[in-house]
Amino acid sequence: YPIKDLSIGAHKIKLMAWDTHHNYGEGEIEFLVVDSEQLAIEKLVNFPNPFRDQTRFSFEHNRAGDDLEIEVRIYTIKGELVKELRYLKQNAESRITEIEWDANGQNGSILKSGLYIFNLTLRSLTDGSKNTASHKLVLIN
Repeated sequence: YPIKDLSIGAHKIKLMAWDTHHNYGEGEIEFLVVDSEQLAIEKLVNFPNPFRDQTRFSFEHNRAGDDLEIEVRIYTIKGELVKELRYLKQNAESRITEIEWDANGQNGSILKSGLYIFNLTLRSLTDGSKNTASHKLVLIN
């Protein structure tokens, strides 16, 4: 259902319905309105942060329903690539939360404690649009 004149930013719709036997149900949808069709990445975090053994990356985007190619690259503070994670998410929801990292390097080695940078690259397989975002994470051994 098209909704006109929404302001740019996050929105929430709550729908409540009853059937003919007065059974009640409700659902809620959160979505992001952007000022262009460009692929947007919002609320990029990893949790926990700082972390010891494992962390989970999550983010929101404005292409719910698209097939998405997700790439997370983790770098040392000196810019050395230590890990690359790749995922294909079909019919993606607007919030992605299932990307996990076990704090090991590309060759399986245990990484040292310290500050790392992760770079998320997101590409829509529907139209090829692409965007990147970065954030810091702290590993404690």
